[in-house]
Amino acid sequence: MVSAPPYDVISPDEWERLERSHRNNIIRITLGAERPADDDESNRYSRAAGIFREWLASGLLVADEAPHLYLYRSDFSVEGEPRATAGIVGALELQELGKGGVFGHEKTRPGPKADRLALMRTTRANLEPLWFFAARPMDGFRDLVDDLAERDPIADVLDPQDVRHRVWILPDDQAGSMQRVVDDIPLVVADGHHRYETSLTYRDQRRAENGPGPWDSTLAIIADPRQFPPELLPIHRLVYNLSPSAIPGLQQFDGSFEDLRQAVEDSGPGTIGVASDGGLWTVKTSGEVDTVWLAEQVLEPNRADVTYEHDISIAETAVQNGAVAFLMAPIPVPLVADKALTGVRLPPKTTLFWPKPRTGLLMRDLDSDS
Repeated sequence: MVSAPPYDVISPDEWERLERSHRNNIIRITLGAERPADDDESNRYSRAAGIFREWLASGLLVADEAPHLYLYRSDFSVEGEPRATAGIVGALELQELGKGGVFGHEKTRPGPKADRLALMRTTRANLEPLWFFAARPMDGFRDLVDDLAERDPIADVLDPQDVRHRVWILPDDQAGSMQRVVDDIPLVVADGHHRYETSLTYRDQRRAENGPGPWDSTLAIIADPRQFPPELLPIHRLVYNLSPSAIPGLQQFDGSFEDLRQAVEDSGPGTIGVASDGGLWTVKTSGEVDTVWLAEQVLEPNRADVTYEHDISIAETAVQNGAVAFLMAPIPVPLVADKALTGVRLPPKTTLFWPKPRTGLLMRDLDSDS
């Protein structure tokens, strides 16, 4: 089986490449193609369920004989400097966001949740771990990561961005100690808000039908961003039904689109780049989070129809095709955590934590007790 990025960061071109790369690519389940003859009974969701069960029956996917905790590690580089992120993987009890020990930092939209719920209903599985970060340091975590790095992993994958993804099973004694550490720490959703809320909906539906069960939890990676920090990248906004003249405080920018992107990155939060086929500008924001200012001062008052894009080359092409692009700077991880823990939900797609865990390395069958 071939792994893939999470479904929500796969561009059409990337989807085509992955679809052609191997008949057993996981995107056949997580992001299957629609067909003209699809109906309520036969569609990409029912096909995904059929493929998932077929792979289990054939041995392409192998279920563990007993529950485990795992370590997931990603090694990457930033400007030539080696870096790593790492987290504990296991079943996390589902709680309403902000009402227990799990907090969200972004608002969600109904469309993606309906899509993921349809997929979850048919596959009856957690198809990828959701990504959380601990709001306090995880004692003993670095020693655990260093220890397991000397052992052979159960999975070892190098992705097209030269990120190395490895997975280990935690020995029972280390699993028990890390379980106790994590149980006492508030968690913030880093990536997977829509899938987390979808899992809550699915839990409630399965409870009504079947009572308590594996659906009371979701598959999760719990990372420590202080010891193994990820990169926090921006997600840009593209709008086709808005004129730059509706944006307050524009300042003309002299340079290329790439120059503008670099200027925003260098300035950091507090400056947004604006690009259209009529010119380039910067605009100063107020408040702590640029996406909040942009939503409240520009996008919502003008009823802008927004799409989101992390790939700067795709954003530049969209501008050439008539879009207004808002180029964003990433916000600091501590600010994300502070907002979440105080109950603030930021606009959708405020953050992009990277490198994302690969889909296909760890899954969880909700029709099994393991």
